[in-house]
Amino acid sequence: KNINNLFIILIFLSLLFSQFGSVYFKSFNFYMIFSRIWELAFGGLIALVHIKSKSEINFKYRKILEAISFIIIISSFFIFDESTLHPSIFTFIVIFGTGVLIYFRNPDSIIKKILSLKIFVGIGLISYSLYLWHYPIFAFKKIKSNYLSDFDKLEAIFLIIFLSLLSFFLVEKPFRNKKLIKKRNFFFIILLAFISIFSLSIYVNKTNGMPKRYSPEVLELIDFNYDYKKVYRTGTCHNVSINKLKNKFFESCKFKINKNKEDVYIWGDSMAGHLFPGINEKYKKKYNIWQRTSGSCKPIIKKSLVTKKDKPCQKINNFILNEIRELKPNKIFLSAFWLTEDLYLLEETIKLLKNFKVEKIYLVGPSPRWHDPLPKILFKEYRIKRKIPEYLYDQNHKVFFKIDKEFEDFSKKNSIRYISPMKILCKSNYKCLTKVGKKGDSLVNWDENHFTEKASIFIFSKVID
Repeated sequence: KNINNLFIILIFLSLLFSQFGSVYFKSFNFYMIFSRIWELAFGGLIALVHIKSKSEINFKYRKILEAISFIIIISSFFIFDESTLHPSIFTFIVIFGTGVLIYFRNPDSIIKKILSLKIFVGIGLISYSLYLWHYPIFAFKKIKSNYLSDFDKLEAIFLIIFLSLLSFFLVEKPFRNKKLIKKRNFFFIILLAFISIFSLSIYVNKTNGMPKRYSPEVLELIDFNYDYKKVYRTGTCHNVSINKLKNKFFESCKFKINKNKEDVYIWGDSMAGHLFPGINEKYKKKYNIWQRTSGSCKPIIKKSLVTKKDKPCQKINNFILNEIRELKPNKIFLSAFWLTEDLYLLEETIKLLKNFKVEKIYLVGPSPRWHDPLPKILFKEYRIKRKIPEYLYDQNHKVFFKIDKEFEDFSKKNSIRYISPMKILCKSNYKCLTKVGKKGDSLVNWDENHFTEKASIFIFSKVID
């Protein structure tokens, strides 16, 4: 008779414990049943109400409450982040919002119709599989690198969805069928799986991940985590969030200027940012190195057809042009993720720089771009051939060889100096260098096309000035 009251007391006590635990013992709080049971009990309480009252529940402000609840659920996607205490009183807001929608079970509401769309119902069906699979997939991705590329993240999402569909149809649905799998067989399978996984986990743990499976060279490759932000000087001399910048560009990019030295200037997007280590190593003794690089901002000036997307880059580039006009650097390096259509606009940039009396203009051509992050490609190669190749073919290289030739011809036509990473790193058969040394951090690229610090230094060691 008092089951509802018992549920309410259980929810209150568990939530109280959860809130306390979210502050003082976060990890324990996240995994322990007593910290989480209020979430399950809340659903159980609604189920009990539904059993007793099978008819639709009418309430004067039902539609308003449903709308507020739906907004609460959606807003959590934007308000909650890694600093939000969970589970805690903050989680209760979302659980309450979800509970209200289930409680009223209004078949004619717009929210019900939206949530009944096939795509949402489909996601709901595989949601438990998604929940189970997302953690190990992203955990293995993080082992590979702490700085995942957008491709890595997208690949992980598709893999999680694919595995979730498989486990839903091959595991969840069959195991729910009592006729297909008897109780005795069910418990035998569970016990066998548990013993197998438990034994394997102990063995892997005791051997520190069974490193003898791989050679020292491959282990270095597996452990390779490249902190590009530090090398690019992100947040000071290299901008990433260009839309958030106002008019104080590169204000934090401070370095000691020696008036007795001449000036070298680096201008472009992240493909210019990754050249800094090489330029710095080659010229730092005789020159002040000015790095002015911004993600996705090519060193080109658009005087017409400037879109809303172009405006942040145009502001940054106008600032850079004014700085160059005043500074009059002796050498300037232009680099970006070049495409053939950039040549027309690049010509205008070259004219402006010549008008500013810049002595030496260096155009750095396209870099080899792999179809996947290079560490991932090399690991796959090792698994097949049991060795890491010094040079490797990729279907993308042919395209960038063509672009390289166009940019080289452009440089000759405009009487500027040209640096070709393609010619430095690649052979005529479209095979490109994978490592510039023996150690794991000597890879040419840490993702699809950005150079590592050692590769950048290697390239400029081959440049004859």
